[in-house]
Formats: sequence, structure tokens, C-alpha cells
Amino acid sequence: MKKGLFALITLLMIPFLSISQNNGEITWSWTGTYGNGTDPSVANHLVLDDSANLYIAGVFRGELIIQTDTIWGNPNDDRVFVAKFDSSGGLKWLKKVDWGYFVNHIRLDSDNDLRVLCNSGIMIVYDGLDGFPLTYYNFPNAPDPDNFVVDFRLDSDDNMYVLSHFHDTQSWIQYSKVDVYSSPNDTISGSLWSRSIDLGVIGIAGPKALTIDSSRNVYVSGNTDFSDIVLTGNVFTSTPGPFFSLFTLKYDAQGDAMWINSIPIDAAEIFAMELNSTDSSLYMTGYSATPEVFNGDTLDVHTTNLQQIFLMKYDLDGNHQWAKPFPLATKTLNTFPNAPWGAMGTNLSVTDSGYVYMKGSFTGSIIFQNDTLVEDTSSVVLGQIADDVFITKLDMNGNPIWGKYAGNSGGVAYETGDFWVNPVTDILYLVGFWASPNNLKNSTPTNNVKGIFIGKEGVPNTLSINEIEADKYSLLIYPNPSDGIYFISRPKSTNDLDYEILNSQGNIVLSGKMKNSKEYIDLSNLSSGLYFFSTEFGSMKLLKN
Repeated sequence: MKKGLFALITLLMIPFLSISQNNGEITWSWTGTYGNGTDPSVANHLVLDDSANLYIAGVFRGELIIQTDTIWGNPNDDRVFVAKFDSSGGLKWLKKVDWGYFVNHIRLDSDNDLRVLCNSGIMIVYDGLDGFPLTYYNFPNAPDPDNFVVDFRLDSDDNMYVLSHFHDTQSWIQYSKVDVYSSPNDTISGSLWSRSIDLGVIGIAGPKALTIDSSRNVYVSGNTDFSDIVLTGNVFTSTPGPFFSLFTLKYDAQGDAMWINSIPIDAAEIFAMELNSTDSSLYMTGYSATPEVFNGDTLDVHTTNLQQIFLMKYDLDGNHQWAKPFPLATKTLNTFPNAPWGAMGTNLSVTDSGYVYMKGSFTGSIIFQNDTLVEDTSSVVLGQIADDVFITKLDMNGNPIWGKYAGNSGGVAYETGDFWVNPVTDILYLVGFWASPNNLKNSTPTNNVKGIFIGKEGVPNTLSINEIEADKYSLLIYPNPSDGIYFISRPKSTNDLDYEILNSQGNIVLSGKMKNSKEYIDLSNLSSGLYFFSTEFGSMKLLKN
């Protein structure tokens, strides 16, 4: 291994990535806007594989043209499409789905085959390599329009955890249902276990999100109508009540009920939930339209009198940690019939370093730490000033690090977009639709029609990711800059890796041996400044705050 000053000279010759200030707007590495010039289309969901290939799904009418491929559907009714792009945004394949008129979710299994869940209750599995359809499965209780599958997840063995919503046609009681299916090798067999949750009478109640942890415990969140859910023995039952409620509950790997946290509310809704393995916690977001008390935390609505964003955190035992509001700073005066709702959190993503990313929509202006985002009122869509899309990065205490503006939503951002943050590199990907050239900031539209938008961020978010590559060896260190804790990630290897940390004078201040695929180094006791991480494969700069 190279030592001392020679290692310092060597590392100064190696390039590294660094962040630049984005002035509250996302800078794109590449974008794509697609349509045929007449028929509408929208992308609803996306997912990435380990090679940074991007899979998207959404709906279209009539004809859909993406780069060199064209598919045809019904000019008067929605049809589902799925597509795969390489890491540079080049189209690999495009397919039409003959079942369903909306996409609930897409996920990749352990073989990198794409599972597409349509609102009709049908799941289609596509070969990730060439888009060939491998199999399909029709879930029970579909296609009744009041019964639909909400979300699904896959564990490491490709067992499938499915969350659905249905009602009893006699009593008009709503239920949430969790089914676990064995689904190896792209085949979906019978349910391993199934549980139903009484949500009360028909209204806005319904399950919203499902996630699982590494022990295959299952977490569900959603809303009830004039009822409360209680844990009796090892099952969940509903009791009548005077209020709506937000609920989050847990089943163990065998389907036994573990706990429930139910919050009586006047007007609030959960839209998304994600598990953060770094601090063993659950994060949930949505909106509240009236002052609410979430387990002791009061969320006052701002004087704008429009709904506000909330972010809430539980530990995995169901204990409330905190709830925080993100109200509008100002509101847009809108005289159009379909006035904007205010603000809402719609999507969450969590990285390996524990950062939480939240996407949503807002009107007027909203403040995230030092970043004030102001709505672009020049775009009028569907008879109203379009809501704008925001993305914010937060630490594990819910404190915003930054907020960025991502363009107009077309007024229905919560229905028409998705985002994904690479858990290692923190690079952001976004899909949705755009309805005018004003929708896309720092992007060049290819045409002027309402159509699909996809984009990859050009630089990592407020931190730099440094990468060493030599002879098929790759190493990532993040976050950078840091307050002292740096995570080191590398491909799985049986070989130990020796490393040294040098200061700006070339002196070794720390050395060690990396034995696992992911570890961390602690420089908290060192002074702020520039350091260098050096191995036999190369070196890079570390900035300590």
C-alpha cells in the first residue's frame, strides 16, 4: 500500500464528484418528455435495478411514442404501459398492458423481473431483460371498482405481501386485507396467510401503505371513518367512534397482530410510509387540514387555512417519536373553480445513510430550512393554477436540510408522479407528466404536448459521492461532506481492504482494515478540514464539517 506523501500526490490526480448549489431547483443529468402530440399520457411509478436501469409504468390513450417505439391503445380510455430505460435514458423496450386502466405499483424481484400491479387486481410479470411477459395473476375481489389492490412488497425470497381494500356489499363495511403469497421463480401460488382489518362504514377510509422489515414483520398504515381500531388478543377489531383516525399497525412474520397506534383526527390523511433500517423506525407523510394532535405533538394549521404537510415517526414497537408540520408560508389567491388544496406529502424514500426524502405538492410558497420555494403561477392547467412539486431532504429527526423545486404538477401531483432516490449515491430520479413548457425547470422539452416526463438528477443531493474504480473494483464513501461519520460501501468481496486516512499535510491520522461490504469510519474527534481516504486502488478527498 502507498504511504504518506506519495499517497497524497497520487490521490490529488484522481477526479471526484462534488456538489454545486442548485438555487432551489433540481439540475438534471438527463430528461425525457414523450407523447405523440395529441393523446395524453402520464408516468405513475418507477424503480431502478442494480445497474441503474430505469423501469417506469403509467397510462396512455390512443398512441404513445417513446423514442423509436410506438404502441397503440384506446383513444377514449386509459391503457397501461411499461418501459425500460438504460442509465443514460435510452429506451430498452416499451410494452402495452392489456389489463387495467391504472398502475398501483411496480417492483423488481430477485431475478430483476418486473412485477406490475394494475388496479384491476391483475399482476403481470415481465422479463426485465427484454420485456417478455412471463406470467400473470388475478387477485381475489377484483375487478369490482370498490375492491382494489393498494400496494405490495417482496421479501428476499420473493414472497409477496399484498395490501388490498374491499367492502361487504351487504353491510357496506370497509376492510383492509393483508395477504402473503409464495411467489418464487415468477409463479404466484396460494396465500401463506391472510388477515382482514375492519375499517368502518363506507367513506374515505382505506389502507394507504404497506412495508416489511428484514424479519418479515408487516406494517400497514391508513385511515378509518368514524371508528377506531383496537388490538384484541392477536387480532385487530373496529369499534364505532365520533372521529376519523389515522392508524399504523404491525403483524409479525406469522400474521399475528403485534401493536396498533391509532390517532383520532378531524381532517388528515396518510399517503406514504417507509421503513428506515438505519434508525429502526417508520416514517409517514400526508396532509392535515385542521389543527391536529398526533400523540401529544400539536400540528397547528397556518393562517393560510389550507392543508399542510406532516411527517411522523414511530419506532418499530409502535412508540410515537415525533410529528412535524410543514405549513405554507403564503397561499395563492385562486378564483378558479378547482382551487388548489394547499400542500401535501405524497412519497417517501430512505437512503442507506439514513436520510429521508419527501416529495409532494404545494401552492403559494413553502419553506424548508433555508430554502423558500415559490409557486410558478404562470402555468394554468385544467382551469386552475397548477400545484408545484417539491422534494425535500431531511435528517432522522425530521429537520429539513434543503428543499428543491421540481416543476408544475398539472394540479394532481399526488396521482401523477413518483420518485426514487438511489440508497447508496443519493441521486434522485423523478417521473410524472408535464402539460406546458413551464412545467420543467432546467430541462428542454422535446415537444409541447401533455405527456410523460422522466429525469435523472445531475449531481448528488447536497453531498458528494466519491468513487474509486480500478480493475473492476468500485468503492463509495458517503455522506461527504460529513460531521465525522462516513459510510463505506463496496461490492461483496472476500478480500480485506487496508486503508489510511491522511490529513492535508500527508500525515496518516487513522488506518484500518475493511472486512465487510459496508462499514463506517469515525473522524468525529478530528478537526474540520480536508482529509484523504487512501487504498491500493486509489484515493479520494473527504471533507469534514
